[in-house]
Amino acid sequence: MWVLGISTHIFCIATQALCFFCFGYYIVKYNIRLSVVDLLEKYKLLTLYIAVLVLDIVLRGSGSIHGIVHRLCIVVGVLFWFRCMTQFNCEYLNNKILFVSKYSFCIYLFHEMSLTVLKKLGMVLLPLTPVFQLIEYLLIPVIIIACCISFGFCLNRF
Repeated sequence: MWVLGISTHIFCIATQALCFFCFGYYIVKYNIRLSVVDLLEKYKLLTLYIAVLVLDIVLRGSGSIHGIVHRLCIVVGVLFWFRCMTQFNCEYLNNKILFVSKYSFCIYLFHEMSLTVLKKLGMVLLPLTPVFQLIEYLLIPVIIIACCISFGFCLNRF
């Protein structure tokens, strides 16, 4: 339903939340581990992810087909980043992830507002070419996460 953009017409339930809730349910029900993601070939998954990202940028503003491609981009991205996570098995990276996890609630609270502001600034300040849109798509989340962690660190410190 979420990938195709079908609405539930239920006031308080978003189809995206329902979709990821169901993903989580089936992951727990069938005891799916990250080792299952290792079966996916990383270069094919990377190629698919890049293709869907480029298609997402090219079709931006073209109506309902863009919504479907954007949602597929999110699903393929989740699979791709899970696949990348299985490649890194070092203590240093685990310590950094544990450090960031302390501020996950702050990221959850402030990322949406920040994302909206930075997207609007990007639309005003940057040209609407596919290259700039791809840079914006990849760089804005990094900026937002860094700012939210810094803000959470300051809140925790003071």
